[in-house]
Amino acid sequence: MKSDTASDEQQYREDMKIDLSGLVDDAWKGFKRFWLLLLLIVIVCAGAGFGYTKLRYMPQYTASETFYISAANTNGYSATSFNNAVTSNITTIFPYLLNSNAMKKVIKTDLGISYVPDIKCSSVSGTNIMTMSVTSSDPVLANDVLVNAMENYNILGQYVTGNVVFKIMDKSGVPTSPDNYPQYRRNTIIGAAAGVAICIIFLIVYAVTRKTIRKEEDLKKIFNGTVLGSIPMARFKKRASQKNMTKEVLIDNEAVPHIFLEAVRTVRTRLERIVREKGMHSFVITSSVAGEGKSTVSKNIAISLTHRNYRVLLIDGDIRKDDSRKKGGKKASKAALKGGAGSASAMGLHEVLAGKAQLSEVLQPYGDGKLTILPSGSPMANPTGLISSKEIKELIAQMRKSYDFVIIDTPPSAILSDAAIMARYVEGVIYVIRQDYATKDQILEGQEMFLDSPTPVIGCVLNDSVVGITGYGYGYGYGYGRYGYGYGYGYGKKYGSKGKGYGSYGGHAYGEEAAETAKSSAAAEKK
Repeated sequence: MKSDTASDEQQYREDMKIDLSGLVDDAWKGFKRFWLLLLLIVIVCAGAGFGYTKLRYMPQYTASETFYISAANTNGYSATSFNNAVTSNITTIFPYLLNSNAMKKVIKTDLGISYVPDIKCSSVSGTNIMTMSVTSSDPVLANDVLVNAMENYNILGQYVTGNVVFKIMDKSGVPTSPDNYPQYRRNTIIGAAAGVAICIIFLIVYAVTRKTIRKEEDLKKIFNGTVLGSIPMARFKKRASQKNMTKEVLIDNEAVPHIFLEAVRTVRTRLERIVREKGMHSFVITSSVAGEGKSTVSKNIAISLTHRNYRVLLIDGDIRKDDSRKKGGKKASKAALKGGAGSASAMGLHEVLAGKAQLSEVLQPYGDGKLTILPSGSPMANPTGLISSKEIKELIAQMRKSYDFVIIDTPPSAILSDAAIMARYVEGVIYVIRQDYATKDQILEGQEMFLDSPTPVIGCVLNDSVVGITGYGYGYGYGYGRYGYGYGYGYGKKYGSKGKGYGSYGGHAYGEEAAETAKSSAAAEKK
């Protein structure tokens, strides 16, 4: 029993370490993402500290007189002792007399002012030396009040202190420099420190509220299928040639790091195992939202399978998006990459299904010919009816007989129903999830599209994975560049409720159209 308790406690500590490490990583990612905003917050707070000092600063001037006190008549006492005793007595009662209403009323009348600043006095211990001072934002007023108080004191104070004589030793006159100086540097630093504290709180809140997939363990909690592997963030090395840097992040690009190749091969090996166990040879590859790299993953899996001498057909099932914006890869037809709508080079799946072209006219060999690409063709605003037709079902069935593997790259499933529709024509679904990108709710919503589908989600790939604050996935410091993801999707950043608010996709605005697509998909399912 004790052993089990110790084991549970140790596991709890390990989980806490992992969670804290994850929070630190998320905070660091938040810093990298919002560093400009955080810098602005610090600058604004520092400026606020400076501005507060500037607005609130009011110079204070002090006029003072130092004098010694002597009695007019000592009555036989020692002059020194008597003067010290008088000074001690006057020091006690002096402040009350000088700041009394009677004294202030006289000063106000003499000087014609409505406010009299406080008058302070102090003495040097053991002596008959005293200092009287007045502090005000007006140096002339401070001096006038001091002089007037000295002139009127003997009149008002002689009944209390007796007949004493004030002999001036030092007089400041009208002060020329303030006693206080603005603390610009100090308050600016305090403001900046407050800004840093706000930024830290912001990053902590950001890290705690993150609901994305950070590691394979997070993925296993919400994904019921097999995790095929993690593909690390990988971009071209600095020493790579300009020619290689203009290509996609594909395993046949010699500039791509070796660790990236090994990760893709791991995914391929696990996929082959599933193929052998379940006898599957056709797949749909999709993701939750745009920008997760599913198209790049699709191409890499397809190319990797050809390295095992399989004949592979890669179908671009995204008819909604302009095909001229996609990249064909190594030795792909230049005309297919540059051709415009309506030209032979722009034809693809759309034209084949619409009966405008023959399949042989649009198929494009890639590399050594083991991989064949079927492009999407000219874009179509709402292809639901086209991809739900019997023509595409017959086409894919025919291709499954001609190739060892048929892979269909589809639009994200959390936004459009295209992936769920096309999944009916294949044997399995592979789900691509980019690390720290789509939220868990978006991922779950994307998977819901396949809950009622006869085609199972056989596995998922954690893409663009990064480990730790400074180290990237598998120990390499590489990252997808601008060629790895994107392709012009625009709805990912405006993901909202179903049926509206999805932004734009491939030049077409989607909102009400998404709802229409869903209805068409439901009708197609009934047929």
